[in-house]
Amino acid sequence: MKLKTLLVVALTTFAISLYAETAYQKKTYQIYEKYYTLFKDGYSHGLNMTESMMFSMDPEAMTALAAMSALEWFPMNKLNYYIEQMERELAQAESLMTADERKEKAKQDAIKARQKTSVGYLEMAIQAKLKQWAVKGEFEKTADYQKRLQEEGDTQFAAACSDFFPKATFNVKPLKYDADKEKYDFEVKYTLQYTGKSFTHESTVSIPIDVDAARYLSQNTPQIPIVDCVWGEFENNITPQSYKITINGNTYTATTKATDLIIKGAEIVPDIAELKSLSYNYSELRRQHIQNKAQLLAEIEQYNSRMVEQDAITQSKIQSSPYYSRIWPEYKKKDFIHSFEPKQLTNADDITAIEEYYNQIQTSNEQIANNDPLQPIKEYLKQNNQKAFVEAYFEEYPDSAQFLQKEWLEYQCYYEYQDIHSFVIAYLDGKLDSNKRDCREKAWNKYSKYYESKDAFNTDFDKGKQALEEHVRLCDRLDKKVEDIKNYLNMSVANLADNIPIAGLFTSATKKISTMNLQGANGSSNKYIQAIAKLFDELSEYPNYQEKAANIIIEESEKVQKEYDKNGSLFSSKAEFITAYFDSDYKKILKSKK
Repeated sequence: MKLKTLLVVALTTFAISLYAETAYQKKTYQIYEKYYTLFKDGYSHGLNMTESMMFSMDPEAMTALAAMSALEWFPMNKLNYYIEQMERELAQAESLMTADERKEKAKQDAIKARQKTSVGYLEMAIQAKLKQWAVKGEFEKTADYQKRLQEEGDTQFAAACSDFFPKATFNVKPLKYDADKEKYDFEVKYTLQYTGKSFTHESTVSIPIDVDAARYLSQNTPQIPIVDCVWGEFENNITPQSYKITINGNTYTATTKATDLIIKGAEIVPDIAELKSLSYNYSELRRQHIQNKAQLLAEIEQYNSRMVEQDAITQSKIQSSPYYSRIWPEYKKKDFIHSFEPKQLTNADDITAIEEYYNQIQTSNEQIANNDPLQPIKEYLKQNNQKAFVEAYFEEYPDSAQFLQKEWLEYQCYYEYQDIHSFVIAYLDGKLDSNKRDCREKAWNKYSKYYESKDAFNTDFDKGKQALEEHVRLCDRLDKKVEDIKNYLNMSVANLADNIPIAGLFTSATKKISTMNLQGANGSSNKYIQAIAKLFDELSEYPNYQEKAANIIIEESEKVQKEYDKNGSLFSSKAEFITAYFDSDYKKILKSKK
């Protein structure tokens, strides 16, 4: 595409000042300004003073960067159209050149020609990145700007060099063998792939190979991988300086006339003082990496052995855990058993693949050290079977189980915590709403009337909601007994031997039970008085209710009231008095009290 025409101009031809003196400079400035704004904003317009000052420093580079950015939103055919149109206008403007300008353009054409090579393209991409980074921010103080260039320059330079190096693919084809020299000629074709641009080269190389390997090649058509390629430079192109091939288990080394591939700051960013002294030697760095190959392979082997042993321990831990045993359905268990499969690498593998795996295992080491192998199972149970998860958790941590079961009581009155499983998971996930820890107080406000003390209430609350409800039901039954005693006392009957009369059918001869003699009620022949005595006795296990019943009996029965007024002080409570009063030996009891 035509965008490459713009990209190669990032190596500035010569500065075009805002106040350019020659007609050619003025015209080219206008053209770049026109298309810079078009690429940046979608239409051509003038620049303000600040923009003009920045743009005048390097119109070509700024326009190139704008075109690169336009790739994200401009249709490709439209972008190419504008680039071609700009090229035509720039070509027409050359008629305005002075003799000195034509000489300068010839120099720049030579630079552009280099940029059409794989080395030049790499330099151009690195340069564009560094120039963009080195632009002073609108709101960046000069001191901060200079400090940034000084402190970050080395890192940014190395990163740009590393990031923009192309990916390479190879195709090796055996040609012929010289048995006398024991050398085999190969055709090596390789492609360097940049973002949006590729370079393809081929060459013939003669590699020393023994006869057996040569015979193997003649009888077979194996894939011949190239490994440990050290990239160099030859005739302005990125070219293998050395590399290795493996044939039938044997490794052979090939070398070329390529020199070291070095990116020099003085050549690509001469106007940035903090970067011009820097350099990046791809060849030397690659050689250093290859020298570490044996050490990396040894560490990988140690890692693989260690992981195989650790894997056996981990699998045993998983399969014996209370979580694993609760996975359902049964076939899901296999999803959580992943045996470690070590990647086998040898000296025949490329250093890049070895380094990638080495870096991967370093990350894995950190993850293994910090990860719980049971965590995936725990998360699965949390999502699919909370009850099973909590049961397993309680089995694993019995001490925590006791604490959480007790703590749950303080939250269980809320819908989201109505069962212990949701409560425990919320607690473990750190999502428990502490503002809702008030269920005890809410229950006290509701049930306090049924309890003699807060301590008695807390005892039942700690037993759970069922204990509270059972206590309430008991209190209701006891209140009913007290109420029944009152009803019996106020019952009117015509004849004590009769059944309880139907309401509204009483005659003038009826008599209230409360007016009858209740002394010795335990042995009374009157079934209603017997019923009162029986109910009162059933309340003996519950002193408060018996006391309440005794108070009603005294209040409702005039005879009992008189007796209590006379002798009640001899007893510790009204309940004790009524208990004695209902006894057939009341007189004896009274005498003993006196």
